[in-house]
Amino acid sequence: MASFANAENRLIPDPVSYSDWFDQADERRRRTAVGSRRYAEVAGKVGEPSWHHFLDPETGELMPLATLRTEGSRARERRVNRVQKLLAQRREHIRQVQVYGFLAG
Repeated sequence: MASFANAENRLIPDPVSYSDWFDQADERRRRTAVGSRRYAEVAGKVGEPSWHHFLDPETGELMPLATLRTEGSRARERRVNRVQKLLAQRREHIRQVQVYGFLAG
């Protein structure tokens, strides 16, 4: 399972909560979380980016700046969709643990 880290390579134990925080944070804090150049690169392509725009769905790490620069719009869309599905699955797992005390199934 992917582990998630921020721009300072600090582990993010709950990427779902971090994603929620990122969506509510001001731009300065968002830039700090992912790195200013990385943020500027993605924002220039998608407008106001979400946490999903910066993550590698395989590793949970932030995408390298060079990759973000060369990634096409379709590839970015597929990657972001995969990250969204992964975080939705984690959100559901958290809900199940809160309700049942364990993961069902």
